[in-house]
Amino acid sequence: MDAPAPPTLRFPLPALRLDARGRRRVDYRAIAALAAPLFANASLQAVLSLTDTWFIGRLSTDAVAAMGATYFLVFVAILLFGGVGMAVQTLAAQAYGGGRRVRGAQAVWSGLWASAATVPPFVALALGGGAILAPFALLPAIEALAVEYWFPRLLGGPASVAMWALSGFFNGIGRTRVTLLAMIVVALVNAAANEVLMFRLGLGMAGSAWATTLSLSVQHNLLQGFGRAVNARTITVSRINLRTSDEQFRNQVIATVDAVLNAYYSLLASGEEVKARRSALETAERFLKESRRRYELGALAGVDVLPAESQEAAARRARVAADVALAERFLTLLRA
Repeated sequence: MDAPAPPTLRFPLPALRLDARGRRRVDYRAIAALAAPLFANASLQAVLSLTDTWFIGRLSTDAVAAMGATYFLVFVAILLFGGVGMAVQTLAAQAYGGGRRVRGAQAVWSGLWASAATVPPFVALALGGGAILAPFALLPAIEALAVEYWFPRLLGGPASVAMWALSGFFNGIGRTRVTLLAMIVVALVNAAANEVLMFRLGLGMAGSAWATTLSLSVQHNLLQGFGRAVNARTITVSRINLRTSDEQFRNQVIATVDAVLNAYYSLLASGEEVKARRSALETAERFLKESRRRYELGALAGVDVLPAESQEAAARRARVAADVALAERFLTLLRA
């Protein structure tokens, strides 16, 4: 006797496999495949920061000092409000692991709406750059460069939060290669934008901050609607609707055939009922005829003829009712 096939998961998890007995096992190769893009992604983020530092270093040492003076403050500000975006990865992973994919999608949308809600505080921080940096008593030249970098970088804060929300969603559902690909594009766009904005257009420090914001916006466009499944959603919906229509048509055909068969067998039963009633009527007529003949010969009293007449009348009524039922069943079969 063949061994039963192991059960399949409705929503297979990336690092989960079932052995021949149907027991859950950790797929270490899948874990490595998931973790490798995350390591590469973290490395690219470090490269991204080094790229900004290298381009700013081409301006002057004061520019590097200004960037260093604002880096920690910018990081704290973005991290303070960016928690709403970072939480998406945990919520999406929990929902995906539990087979609640709709809830996972709701998590990323909640993160995006939350990132939109961070626009007012980031704008307020961007406008207050001079007041925030004043207590640090920077040299006037360095402080001017720091404020120049601070304003566009803080304006791009909501974009950073939204980027964390989108990246967290794809990481949470196990598609870490998607975020790695997006980060590669961000690094390339950031390098090109730094060269164009800082030196070709002469924006200097502000150009570097605008380049970062621009590259994050490009990442949003990459991650939004990324993948074949999302872009083919209308085709998927159409296929589901087609299968639904096929099932409805199939059910309708089955119901029609069932109704026709029921009407047909009811008609056959009515035909047999008519035959039985006809035979009973013939028997009752013969009995009545025999009873009347015996009455005429004086072998039977007149009162004894009455039961035979009553029986013959009842059989005739039953015959008429059977004929009516047969006609009704025939009409029902025609309508079916």
